[in-house]
Formats: sequence, structure tokens, C-alpha cells
Amino acid sequence: MGSGGSKSLMDPSILIDAATTQQALLGAGGYLLGQMMNGQGVGGANGVISTDLDSIVQIQKRKLQRRQANRKSAQLSRARKKAHLEELKEENLR
Repeated sequence: MGSGGSKSLMDPSILIDAATTQQALLGAGGYLLGQMMNGQGVGGANGVISTDLDSIVQIQKRKLQRRQANRKSAQLSRARKKAHLEELKEENLR
């Protein structure tokens, strides 16, 4: 082994870097991308589903739409609750 600064493939720091990169991908909502990179399919009711890029994009779009809808719903719910509490406070003061 030379001391030219190049790392061996078995160098622990390379393995740690690879694991950290994979965790970052998976932690950032890239579960399907991680599965695809590992050559695995995504399990479904009927077995393995195709993991082509278009299906991954569609799944991520649906997740984003659901998140946005859930945020809007929660926001409206909080507004209704706040209005209801204000109404109860007004009734209580009378």
C-alpha cells in the first residue's frame, strides 16, 4: 500500500462514507431510490412492483400531494378549534 493518499476499498472510512451516503438518501425520503440502487423491487400486494424512474416520481408526487392536503386539513382544523374556543370564552363571559 502506498502513502499517496488513496484509500483502499476495505478502508473503514470508505465503508462509513458509503453507509452515511445511503442513510442520507434513505432518510431524505429516497426509500424507493435506495431499493432501486440495491437492485431490489418494492414489495406490493402482488409481489414485486416495477421500480422504474417514472413510478418513483409518481409515488413521490402523490406523497407530496397527501402531505400538502394533510397540512391544509390540519390548519383548517386548528382554525375551527380556535374559533370554537373563542366562542365558548365569549359565552362564558356573559
